[in-house]
Amino acid sequence: MTEPRPKALGQDYGEQEDTDPTTWTAKIPGWTWYRKTTRAFGLARPFFMPLGFWALCALAFYLGFPMLEELCDSLLYSAHLGLSALGRLFGSADLENALLLDDRRSLAPVLATWWASLAVLILGWGARPVEPDEKDLGYIVPGSGILARTWANLGRPLFWGRRGLVFLLSYFRDLNLEKIYLPVSLVAVMVLAVPSMVFAMANLLAELPANIPALRPHSAWIQTSAWAATGFCMVYLGLPFVINSLLRSHQKSVRYREKKVHQVWRRLTGLFGLLLVFLPVAWMTVGLLAGELF
Repeated sequence: MTEPRPKALGQDYGEQEDTDPTTWTAKIPGWTWYRKTTRAFGLARPFFMPLGFWALCALAFYLGFPMLEELCDSLLYSAHLGLSALGRLFGSADLENALLLDDRRSLAPVLATWWASLAVLILGWGARPVEPDEKDLGYIVPGSGILARTWANLGRPLFWGRRGLVFLLSYFRDLNLEKIYLPVSLVAVMVLAVPSMVFAMANLLAELPANIPALRPHSAWIQTSAWAATGFCMVYLGLPFVINSLLRSHQKSVRYREKKVHQVWRRLTGLFGLLLVFLPVAWMTVGLLAGELF
């Protein structure tokens, strides 16, 4: 008699998986296609997530653009006053007549557009997925029995809670300007993005009753569904957006400490971000709270 062939071993778990193509699940119609498609989307996730982060930031700046344009006009007016004072001091008519009202009206939208685009690029690029640490195994289930797997339901949250507390303490170890303004800016961007996303979702869902006459008498669900879809997007995009940004900011401070960068320069890390990101986001948030954007 021939000996039975050994059971095929999975690549990750040491045993055959239920989702392997050779198992009974492969006989389910469409399962193999679904498995390959979702795996492909999972592998492409690090490339598509930054696009989602940029879109999230763009929605925030879309809502607050009138306030940003007003800020640019105020800055140009301040520059006009300063140049006029210098023109009177040195007797230069060109400086006195620089950045007049017509010039400011033309330059303010252009300056606001460039400022918003640069801030969106900075925020989206800084929220890129963090490279995984190959030495970090994460939480390991202590065994394969029923007791070990039951304990894992409690042990896994405790493990990640402890990891989060350690990160929080280490985050405040090397405080700099970026670590101070970045969390506030990220939360403000998410708050500013919510009204624009709800409006976009509501318009998208409104196409259904517009094209299906049977749904027109029952359109009260559109606004509720728009808020639910916005909440899902905020969890799916917002949480990685905030976590990745804070992790990258912390990694940058750790690199500077390991390279023994002077303490003054380490504390001033994020000075340009403070002016390019926090200033417009804070100004737009104040406008939102004051009701100037609605």
